[in-house]
Amino acid sequence: MREIVGNDGLIGMEDISGNMITSGKRYEVRNKQPDEWRRQVLPVPATVVPANGVAQVQVQPQRLFKGKRLSLTQTDGAGAFVTGCRIADLKIGQNSQFVAAGNQPVECYKPEAVSSYVDLDDADIG
Repeated sequence: MREIVGNDGLIGMEDISGNMITSGKRYEVRNKQPDEWRRQVLPVPATVVPANGVAQVQVQPQRLFKGKRLSLTQTDGAGAFVTGCRIADLKIGQNSQFVAAGNQPVECYKPEAVSSYVDLDDADIG
């Protein structure tokens, strides 16, 4: 994520020439540090997929968003966990977030899974 920082965030720092920034109307675009990010949630709607069926789920964030964890569940009508569902692709815009073609079991992204952390592309609004 990138942000614009004004004088208050730059005073006391050195510019690229090594000069100390003391005042003036200067601005800098810099990368946000990880400790400055907020945790945000992008809800995924409940989707019914018939047996041996396929479904496409689309979500549209209302502000800039960068996914860091994917959490999915798959249950039957009674709420019992079922197995066998697979993710064929995960896209941000037109870009696949998978590094190779293939299917990924939904079980990899159960809420209690410890390896469900991802580093997705930035998602634009809408």
